[in-house]
Amino acid sequence: MAATSATNPLTIQLSDESAPHIINAEGLRRHKPSRCSDWLGGSGALVHPQKRLVLAYIALLVPVVSCVATGAAAYNAGLSAEDDKATPPLVHHDCITSVSEFAEAFSARPNSSAHLDRPACVAGLMGLVQRFRGEMLNNQAARRISFAFGDSALEKVLVYGVNGGREIVDLLGLGYVTTPSTFRLLVWKDASARHVRGFWENLDDFMRGIYGAALPDLSAALAEVSRTSFAQLTGCDVEVLQSNPGDFAGARCSEAYVEASAQFPFGRACDEPERSFAGGFATTCLQEINFLALDPPTAVQLRAFLYNCNGFNSLYTGYGYTAEEYDGPLVREFWVENVREEALTGRQAIEFHVLEP
Repeated sequence: MAATSATNPLTIQLSDESAPHIINAEGLRRHKPSRCSDWLGGSGALVHPQKRLVLAYIALLVPVVSCVATGAAAYNAGLSAEDDKATPPLVHHDCITSVSEFAEAFSARPNSSAHLDRPACVAGLMGLVQRFRGEMLNNQAARRISFAFGDSALEKVLVYGVNGGREIVDLLGLGYVTTPSTFRLLVWKDASARHVRGFWENLDDFMRGIYGAALPDLSAALAEVSRTSFAQLTGCDVEVLQSNPGDFAGARCSEAYVEASAQFPFGRACDEPERSFAGGFATTCLQEINFLALDPPTAVQLRAFLYNCNGFNSLYTGYGYTAEEYDGPLVREFWVENVREEALTGRQAIEFHVLEP
């Protein structure tokens, strides 16, 4: 029969009897197992000498394993607690949908290289950039259309931040500006003013919403304007007009364009006797009186009216993007009616600066 060594209780000396011993409820009896289940215990307790050796080792190892497991659990718990303390939870940000929230985020951002701790996501807002504050969105005489930008442009403006004036001006295709300069970023809820994407094909409907039945037929003129670049239509050197918008002689503009432009004098005050047109539209602006009297306007006349009175400069493309040159689209462009600033819901203006390089 097997016996444990006195010198080493874990050393088992086997007798010549090789059969394992099974103890059941009826007492001890010798039995040579014939099935695996007998080795695993069957209906009794396995006391095979080799199994006793295994059980002895297990008895020794269980406390050690338990201690290691307990220590590991405590260590991991400590790390988890430390991680919770060191790393704040992820904050979920929804898209910016209020003017005040945008203004706060824009004003708090020092520059585009600083970390932005929220997504650059804006929804339901519009904006435009002004040089001066006035009663209207644009205070130019006879101006009926202003240019604005939507959510996607405001997202980029947010990334540049309040000190990213140079990048913002370049993004919007405002051309050359003297430095230092101060601008106003005006933001409002997009439902506050009628607006459409700045496509040539939208111009007739948009202007008809302003002038009503007084607007002459623009179909032939628009068709030609939409398929012809400004330089081709007017003969003007676009680069000259960029630095000096009124230098038609220096830009070598065509005689037809110079004559058309003279009908719509830039910046002339609206001080004519009021004149009424079909549908009840009335105006005191000489530029509009002359334009609405055309039946119909030529493409050159339409382009001169838009250039002198509504800010459609020589770089205006009509494909819906701001641009500094015809093949360099920047951000999506919209037309909005040139309304009083106070008519815009929740409007807010934030100043930013274009500093010297």
